[in-house]
Amino acid sequence: MYFDEEADLKAALSEAFRVLKAGGCLHVWDVDIAALPASDKPLFAVPLKYIVNGIVFEAAYGRPWPTQTRDSC
Repeated sequence: MYFDEEADLKAALSEAFRVLKAGGCLHVWDVDIAALPASDKPLFAVPLKYIVNGIVFEAAYGRPWPTQTRDSC
């Protein structure tokens, strides 16, 4: 879910597309942090709830606050 280095992200996506079947689909999820908030908390966390084949899963994604913004562009 998180890659600190751009090269690691490129390698992961390359491998995902290598193993996808013809017509397969890769779903990507990320957090949009278009602006860094002023916060005294050491990290941020996003609760997740997702459904796969009718089964509900819950988890959380968290990490230290990034030093740069991250958005969908």
